[in-house]
Amino acid sequence: MHCTDVAKLRPVKRALARVKVADTAADQAQEIFSFYHQIAIASGNAVTPLLILHFQSIYLTLGRWLLQSGYQAALIHRMDTVLVALVAGEQDTARQRNDELIDFCLASLLPD
Repeated sequence: MHCTDVAKLRPVKRALARVKVADTAADQAQEIFSFYHQIAIASGNAVTPLLILHFQSIYLTLGRWLLQSGYQAALIHRMDTVLVALVAGEQDTARQRNDELIDFCLASLLPD
C-alpha cells in the first residue's frame, strides 16, 4: 500500500464508515471489499485494483463468514488501524497492520 495523498483516501474512509452501519453481513462484506478496492485505487497502481476486483467473490465470502462468526468489532478495529496509518502517511505501519489483519482473519477462519 502506498498512498501519500490524503484526499485519495476519502473513499476508503467512506467505505469503512459504511461497514460500521451496514444492516447485514452481506452488506458489510461488500463494504469491506470496497475498503480494500478503494485502497488499491488510491495507491495509484493500475494493476492492483484489477487484482482486487478479480478476487471480489473471495473477499465477499470470507468477509461474510468472519462477520457471521462474530468477529465484526475486531475486524472493524483492525481495519481502522490500517486506515489511521495510511492517513498518517505511515506506509510501513499500514502494511504491518494489514498483515496483522490478514493473520487475524486466517486464524479466525482456520482455527487450530
